[in-house]
Formats: sequence, structure tokens, C-alpha cells
Amino acid sequence: MELTEIVRGLEPRLLETLEHIHITFDGSLAEAVLSFHLYGPPSIGKRVGPYSISVDTDNLPEGVSVSGFERYPDRVVEVSTTTPMEDQIRALHASGLVGGLDAARFGGGAEAVRQGVAPASWIVKTHAASQAERLAWLQALQRQQHSPREDETR
Repeated sequence: MELTEIVRGLEPRLLETLEHIHITFDGSLAEAVLSFHLYGPPSIGKRVGPYSISVDTDNLPEGVSVSGFERYPDRVVEVSTTTPMEDQIRALHASGLVGGLDAARFGGGAEAVRQGVAPASWIVKTHAASQAERLAWLQALQRQQHSPREDETR
């Protein structure tokens, strides 16, 4: 799938919190890592590197609770390479799905990528056509995090 199709296919909550996309292309395979500005309660029992989170909630002293937040995990997806990546980024920007984009390319040039010498990478920030747009998006997310969502109040 192309980048715009991938983003369009996200669940609504993930679409509205998509923070940035890191794309790598090694000449044959393109991969996108989607990162979200979304936090939730920690996953009890989850392994984090060599550590495991576990809490015996039945034996906590009275008045003590377990809380905190962890970042929603990144999603890694394969991106079609039939359309040049720059064109896919422009198409995502034109779609307006995640606001204006601020994209930066680094790594190998087109010839180096074709020869398999140096992969190319892009960092694409969403809601970033201007500092005002980025700030407004972040403030809207903050307001949503501090008020119950419609589907949570039913």
C-alpha cells in the first residue's frame, strides 16, 4: 500500500494522534514506522526489554493505587515502492488527513540507494505546516486527554 492509503486505514483515534512517520528505503524495500502522540495506562505483565512489569494489586496498602502512562506502541508497515517516496509524501500532504507535513530526507541519494550503498530515510512530522498548526493540534490532544471521550461516557 502507498503511504496515504496506510494512513487513511488507521483507526480514528490513531489517525488523530499520528505524530510522525519515519520512512526508510534500501532500494528494494520501504518501511514506515508510525509514531503516535497517545498515552495510556501501563500494560501490567508487559515485558520491556529485560524487565517485566508486575504489581500485586491485592496487597497494596490502603489508599495506594497504581497509575501512570506509557506511550502507544509504534506501528511498522511496508510501503509500496511503485511511486517515488517524495511523491507519496506530497500526496499525503495534499490529502490533508494529518494536516500539513514537514518532511526531511537524509541518507543516501537516489544513485546510492539504487546501488544498495546507503539507504534513504525521511522523517515526516504531521500537523506541521506551521508552528501555529502544530501547537493547535497538540493543545487539542491535551484537551481530549483531560475530558472523557464520547464513547467512554456511555
